[in-house]
Amino acid sequence: MPKNAKTNRASAAYLRDALLILSLLLIGAAAFLLIRLTAKDGRYVTVEVGDEPPITVSLDTPAEISLAGGGNTLVIENGKAHVRDCTCPDKLCEKQGKISKSGESITCLPNHVHIRVNGDGGVDVGQ
Repeated sequence: MPKNAKTNRASAAYLRDALLILSLLLIGAAAFLLIRLTAKDGRYVTVEVGDEPPITVSLDTPAEISLAGGGNTLVIENGKAHVRDCTCPDKLCEKQGKISKSGESITCLPNHVHIRVNGDGGVDVGQ
């Protein structure tokens, strides 16, 4: 087999692989944008800490709530919720940022805290 034939086959395979990867990336980006742009604003957050009964807090009222025996502070302001002053070693719950769309959540595994945004009623994404 001539050397050029092997090179052409390798080039064609590389091109097909590149097109497949590019197509998958475009489909993934389109799905992500569709979900983000069509998500509804939440009205409440449901906070679960360990085995305690969940509490529901409105996103309309600014508040600072101590969770997990002071291990986390839930801050609600401007219709968004985020965690501040957490005691966990990696602080991933703080790094998750502010949440306000129905179905978004923040989880702190070391302190057993789960915060989820809910809408007006019915079943939200992520429940």
